[in-house]
Amino acid sequence: MGQTINNIISEPSFGTVLGSYKNVEAYSNSRINHNSGKNYINKHYTGYKYQCVEYSRRFLIITKQITFANIKCAYNIWDLIVFQNLITGENFDILKFENGSFIPPKEDCLLIYNKGYKIPYGHVAVITKVNLSKGYVKIAEQNEREKIWKRNYARKLYIKCSQGKFIIQDKYPIIGWVVYEN
Repeated sequence: MGQTINNIISEPSFGTVLGSYKNVEAYSNSRINHNSGKNYINKHYTGYKYQCVEYSRRFLIITKQITFANIKCAYNIWDLIVFQNLITGENFDILKFENGSFIPPKEDCLLIYNKGYKIPYGHVAVITKVNLSKGYVKIAEQNEREKIWKRNYARKLYIKCSQGKFIIQDKYPIIGWVVYEN
């Protein structure tokens, strides 16, 4: 990692491993937005290095052998109705639950953020742990915080249950979570 003139640690350089969840590494993209190059895993397109969509798609390909269609922005994942099984080539339905749903999120589902002032393309993360009794979820992600993970997740978000509805709280607007059963 580089250092600034004031001896303060700067953001990791492009391609630095930030952390890993289920052996899927997340990389620093040094805040490069678009022209970071396309990435592939096992001949399957994952997205632009190292954006949030690229991590989520690569996670699904490596751990579940599934993928989703090419999309323009992260928040467009919410518009999808199917994912694809890479072994059979067949599409299968996904389930979507809005933030504030009666159904809580579960491990390995995708957390979808809406577009907003600081995130014009939205955002997507993988939920790595759900602990309803302690009121938190942990997430793995790329292109949000450019910091080395201390454990197998990037951030911990709070989840509350109000009138039976589960609401995940973050500084950015969350649409909801996508569950895939293949």
